[in-house]
Amino acid sequence: MSNNDVSPDVVNRIMSLWRQNATIWQLNMFSFPRTINKGFGTTENSTEEELIFLASVSKIVILLELAHALEIMGIQEIPMTYNMLQEAKERDGKWVRAHPELYAQAAIPLTEVFRAVATTSNNSFTREVKELRMKHIGQEALADNYRAMAPGYEMLETTEGNRHWVQSGPNTGYISKMANLLELLVLRYQHDTVSEYEAILVECLMNNPYDFGFCFTHSELGQSLIRKGYRIFEKTGYYPGVTWVSALAEQDYPVLLVLATVVTILSPEGEVKTFWMYHNIEVPVPWETIVENGITFPNEEGKWYKRYISRIIGKLRRNFRKEITRKVSKALNL
Repeated sequence: MSNNDVSPDVVNRIMSLWRQNATIWQLNMFSFPRTINKGFGTTENSTEEELIFLASVSKIVILLELAHALEIMGIQEIPMTYNMLQEAKERDGKWVRAHPELYAQAAIPLTEVFRAVATTSNNSFTREVKELRMKHIGQEALADNYRAMAPGYEMLETTEGNRHWVQSGPNTGYISKMANLLELLVLRYQHDTVSEYEAILVECLMNNPYDFGFCFTHSELGQSLIRKGYRIFEKTGYYPGVTWVSALAEQDYPVLLVLATVVTILSPEGEVKTFWMYHNIEVPVPWETIVENGITFPNEEGKWYKRYISRIIGKLRRNFRKEITRKVSKALNL
């Protein structure tokens, strides 16, 4: 999809919402953002039906679909692009420098692709994975595969300049479906019925060494459980400002900061419990704009917006971690 495919009515509606929202927030730009909706649940007791922006939580279904496909595709590496290497350096520079045998080559093993996407949510690697699959089966077939695994999930289609906002609902879905996928994967791993790449995926998600500031794994309770022999499998999702999902903008949510996670805990005795949680937080409309193909829209990468997010994200992450820790502790009767 290109930006030229967007209906002028859709653009005008979204821009109108942005302008209304901007007027409010320009008057209150130093006030704390407002959490407009949130949810928590388990795979045993889930009533969540709200369609939300999933951020990187959706990489569970993307990697699982790839793991299934690799059994018949027969490839073991993909070409390394400049964007892949640069993002790997930004997200995980120490690891990249320590492994020149992986990152100083023209191609990168798919085992490392799984690790980078699962542990650090590398978006460039993710795009290459989807491109790889679309070349083999086509975009519609890939989207159908994702929906079959996680009903309600809409695949994110990258547009020029990475401006996805022109789509109706990219990367939206039901977080409970992602939790179900993770739990099933862990149960199959527990009983040694996973494929080679499924095993790689689940092991990358286990006791993830990277602390994103809001994940359960690196909470005090999470680290305590790991020391006691528990294994924690977690996929987090964070996005600093979703301005490009018109399906959300039409609900008067033109700009959202998203924090989300799905967590499966495997006890030393073999008991499995899975939880999910998300926060949608209303934040100011970015003042700086970009003009692309004649359409003007807020710039999520602008200096003003990045400064604003940097001032608030620490507290938002800490609040998220406190809440999920409290709720998981209660659910586990700890």
